[in-house]
Amino acid sequence: MKEIIIKTPLTNDIISKIEPGMIVKINGTIYTARDKTHKLLIENFKSKKKLPFEMKNQIIYYAGPIASGRKIIACGPTTSARMEPYLEFILKNGIKAIIGKGPISSNAISLLKKYNALYLLATGGAAAFLAKFIKKYEVEAFKEFESEALYKFEVENFPTIAAFAKGKYILKS
Repeated sequence: MKEIIIKTPLTNDIISKIEPGMIVKINGTIYTARDKTHKLLIENFKSKKKLPFEMKNQIIYYAGPIASGRKIIACGPTTSARMEPYLEFILKNGIKAIIGKGPISSNAISLLKKYNALYLLATGGAAAFLAKFIKKYEVEAFKEFESEALYKFEVENFPTIAAFAKGKYILKS
């Protein structure tokens, strides 16, 4: 299986090098968001409040991390299909990749095509393993949501697999 190491923020040049099924190791910044965070981001946007981070060319990891002190001890992916109601909003605002688990709908695939974005898979059931690639973190916003807060991670060789890239999807919907 082909492998590529990428650095955030993403560019169209980086995205163009990623093939469906390729192992993609990420270095740099990724953000986490689940249901509550997505809803509040949309509410803030609609009420013209400043968003807590610049979405342009970034990656959102659908995850609810567990921290102990200054270390993330577990951070597995959330089912991506659950986040689909928020997908167009984040893509329209510049997100270039999402990380999650499981199949996504044909509508989600169409949105990824439209916005030239990637769908990357993280291994479900491997939360403690995936946490080892998170070198630093901070709660960027919505601390009151605890594990559903908006986290900013600095990652090193964070392992994913490209499920959607270059207009092709490798999972069955």
